[in-house]
Order: sequence, then C-alpha cells, then structure tokens
Amino acid sequence: MSAIGNTISTRRQWNKNIEIMEKKPAALKVFKNQAIRGFIIWVFGVISEGLLNGLLLDVILGESDIGIRLGNELFRINVLQTVGIATIIISGIYAYCLYKGWSTKKILILSLTLSIIVLLLRPLVIELGNAYMVDFRSPWNNWINRDFWTNLTYILIVPFINRFTPLVPFFSLSLFGLIAGSYIGEGRITKNFLKWSYLSALFLFITAIISGLILGFDLEGDSLFLFSFVAAGEIAIGTLILQLVDYRGKAEKFGKKSIFFRRFNMLLLTIWCFQWVTIFPVLIFDAVTGWGALDGKLNGYQLLLLLAIVVLFWYIIVRLWEKVEFKGSFEWLTIAILSKGRADAGDRLKIQEILYNPESIVIKEKD
Repeated sequence: MSAIGNTISTRRQWNKNIEIMEKKPAALKVFKNQAIRGFIIWVFGVISEGLLNGLLLDVILGESDIGIRLGNELFRINVLQTVGIATIIISGIYAYCLYKGWSTKKILILSLTLSIIVLLLRPLVIELGNAYMVDFRSPWNNWINRDFWTNLTYILIVPFINRFTPLVPFFSLSLFGLIAGSYIGEGRITKNFLKWSYLSALFLFITAIISGLILGFDLEGDSLFLFSFVAAGEIAIGTLILQLVDYRGKAEKFGKKSIFFRRFNMLLLTIWCFQWVTIFPVLIFDAVTGWGALDGKLNGYQLLLLLAIVVLFWYIIVRLWEKVEFKGSFEWLTIAILSKGRADAGDRLKIQEILYNPESIVIKEKD
C-alpha cells in the first residue's frame, strides 16, 4: 500500500512539474522529493523500532543492556526502514519511466520481471548466506566480538538478508505496488487492470504453494512461502476493495461509512512509531483486573475486552489530535520538512478533504 501511495504521489508531482519545466529536471525534482520522503521514513523507522519501541520499552520493562541493545539495532532492519529504502528505489524507477514516456503496460512488464527475479533470488540468498556467513540468520548475535570489517559487511547487507523484512523478497511487493500505483495515478481502474491484479495474486499464491512443497512450509517472516502467501492475500483483498468501491463508483458512500477506520489511517505512521504507548492501558488493565495480560493468561473474551480498550485508547488520542490538525505527528513533520515552510503542514495534510470529503481515485476509464 505504501508503494501504491508513493507511486500516485510521484505521478501527481510529475504532472505538476512537467507543465513548468523540461522532462529531465522534472524527473530529477520528483525523484529528489520522493527520495527525501523515503529517507525520512527510514529515519522514523530507526527512531520507532530502535529507540521508542525497542530501547525505551526495554528501559520501562527493566530489560536488556542499553549498550548491547543499541548495537543490535545496527544489524536489524524493520518494516519502516524497508519501506523507506523501497520508496527511494521505486521512485527512481518510476521517475525514469515517466522521463522516458513509458506506457503503463511497459511499466507492468518491467515490474513483473523484476518481481520474479527478486522472488527467485531469495532461496539463493539464504543458501549463500548460510554457506559463507557465520550468524547469517541473526547478524546481531555476538557482534561485540567480531572485527570492524566483518561488522561493517553485515551492516551493509542487512537490508537484503534481514530475517524480518529483507528487501529480498519484500521489494517484489513494492514492485506490485508500482504497477497498481501507475494505473491508479492515471485513473485507470479498468477491467484489464483488475484482471492483472487478480492474476498477480494468483501467481504469488502458486509461488507460495510451490516454494512450500520444495523448500518447506516455513512460517518465518522472511520465508518465500509465507511472504508469497501473505502478499497474495494483500493484493487480492486490495483489488477487491478497488473493484467494489472505486470501480463501481461507490467511493463517496464508502468513505462516509469508514470514517472511524480512516481516521486511524491519517496517523498510521505515528501510531506505528508510538505503539509502545499501548503498554500503559495494558498495565492499567492488568492492575485493575489481575487477569495476567502481560503473562499471556487471557481467555478469548478477556482478550477481546482488552483489544476494545486499546482501540478506544487510541481513538481518543487520534480524535483529540485531530482538533489541532495533527500538529507534531510524524505525518505532520514529514509534510513540514518536504514543504519547506511554503504552507502550513496541517493544511497540506488535507484532513477535511481526505477524511470527510473523499473522492474516487478513478479519474477516467480507458478500456
């Protein structure tokens, strides 16, 4: 979804810049802006997982050695960091395609080809890593006893080999986002687009089954089986929503009925970065009920009650934050940095337009 949004944003910037400058400077400006956005997301990932949800949470819970904990983060890459790096790469690819005047069909072929290559590389990366690198699956282990050059090598290749969200294979999902975003950016939610989206999901599902039969049905986060299976579901569900909502012209009606959920989406990055705050309602819940939530002793009904309390906790925070236009949030900071003071970041978030007056992303239909 991040790649789709990034691609649509890239397209809109391109449409605006191409009216006032030549193609090459327009492409470079678009890439520069999106690269900065990707870097900001990467930095937020470091702050979120390494400091707020990592080190700070450990301090609150009285766990871990601070020095070792900070060092460990150099050898890990989290979701936001992967998204940030993928944003930069995808922006470069799409800006180049726009500069060259490529059709969406040509972009589709390129993206599908690269996706297949990335997926096929994953088993090879694992085999080579296990054969030639000690601690390949857990590069943060024993780093304090390794020499400088070995540690530097691990740090440089971590984005590609990390056990949680490595670029190989997760970048392939960003490439599917590039395909969807390039069509959506032109308002082209057609039957042909929907067909290719469902076929992409089917391809990933078949990949999951085949990889499971050959390599094993591994439930590790970076296994080709689990990644392909989850990615297939994400693409299929996303396509179904586009078909039922935008393709059928029901975006406005759907938007009004989904304000509750979309309000959280306005602060999705901030909520992710501050997910550690959820520990406080959980601690209070545990203290009041004595049910042992932190020890995993809740039954189904107790867990549902706790989840409802956590959702209510975040809803109150988001609702109050909305009254001051989400000032100080990570979304607000991102726009403030990118806008360079040209306009108020709260206005550029377009809260009223996005949350209360949503429009269909389909501009026109071309079959």
